[in-house]
Amino acid sequence: MLAIAAATAVAPATLGPQAPRSGRLAEGYDADILTLDADPIADVSVLADPVHVTGVWIGGRRVKG
Repeated sequence: MLAIAAATAVAPATLGPQAPRSGRLAEGYDADILTLDADPIADVSVLADPVHVTGVWIGGRRVKG
């Protein structure tokens, strides 16, 4: 869980003013989201297997799923 948080929730906070619209899932923020059909906390390897990816959003636009 710590590795996932470091790569997602914590990383934008380290950028400061370089990423003023990052790090939140809210209107007006840039959204890069990955949804899965499995629990990455129980098995982190699901993040590396495309069969588990059910949706992908880049910059707030859905590109898969």
